[in-house]
Amino acid sequence: MKEISIIIPIYNVEKYVAECLNSVISQTYDHSKIECIIVDDCTPDSSMEIVNEIIREYVGDMAFITCRHEHNQGLSVARNTGIDIATGKYIYIIDSDDYLYDNAIETLMKVHTEYPNAEIIIGNAFDELHNYNLFKLDRMECFVNMNYLFLGTTWVITAWNSLIKKELIDRTGIRFMPGIYFEDNLWNYNLLPNASKAIILSEVTYFYRKNEGGIMLGARKEK
Repeated sequence: MKEISIIIPIYNVEKYVAECLNSVISQTYDHSKIECIIVDDCTPDSSMEIVNEIIREYVGDMAFITCRHEHNQGLSVARNTGIDIATGKYIYIIDSDDYLYDNAIETLMKVHTEYPNAEIIIGNAFDELHNYNLFKLDRMECFVNMNYLFLGTTWVITAWNSLIKKELIDRTGIRFMPGIYFEDNLWNYNLLPNASKAIILSEVTYFYRKNEGGIMLGARKEK
């Protein structure tokens, strides 16, 4: 069993997927403790050819698992597939058009070491489109009342860039709901109240990019 399962859904990201996957491979955290689960949601472009080439050239202890859906099912199902496959103590989701800062996992795991009772540890993110950090924090914040993550000044609206205890997900049975928009909001609404403690960092660990042709926005635009 690995310590961390990093889940990457793949759809129509040939422009970005190399940067995304290489950012995972560039993590300063111990690679022997990481498995990277790549879910091909029947991408119509060359994304998986790029992924497979990077994996072939990788030399190290990180484990890679790739799987392919029989037909395109959308972001929620792709994430759920990754969660079902994962063996790690922690789940970490990254969208395949974004990328991680080199010390992202190490930064999050350091907090886990200091606060082992925290079931969710959330890093800050830089939003490329709006040119700002997602959380306006100057220090780490701890939450035991999850209402503050919906009704307070810190509003958690994304599923990515969160180190989540797999036991919390397994205990609650919560998954992403297919066929809806803003699935991250519903995921957090269902999951967060079940956590005993959540921590949000001021440090930026994630680069968020808005990809108009990606697995989520592409489907919304079409409808």
